[in-house]
Amino acid sequence: MDKVGLLFVGAALFINGLMLLGKVDQKSVIVFNLFIGSIKVMTPFDLIFTSTGDSWMIFNASGIFLFGLTYLYVGISNLKNFNSSGLGWYSLSVAILALGYSI
Repeated sequence: MDKVGLLFVGAALFINGLMLLGKVDQKSVIVFNLFIGSIKVMTPFDLIFTSTGDSWMIFNASGIFLFGLTYLYVGISNLKNFNSSGLGWYSLSVAILALGYSI
């Protein structure tokens, strides 16, 4: 189930790229980011609660939060017209954590 979410992540990256190019309306992208972010935050909770104490399953599921919180951050900051400079710093921490997960 967690692997299917990567398809949604790819779609969100594609849609966000189209928004930055001015090809897609920002309000449509906000809804999509909030939807994908919500799915990517709920999925690891389900995987963690049904893991029966398998520590590797919990560790792998926790990495999914990186994507979910990123898309929620993008969606909320665009929805409320926040300054998105914090997104860059958050993305730096996500990149560093992703290196740890990949090892």
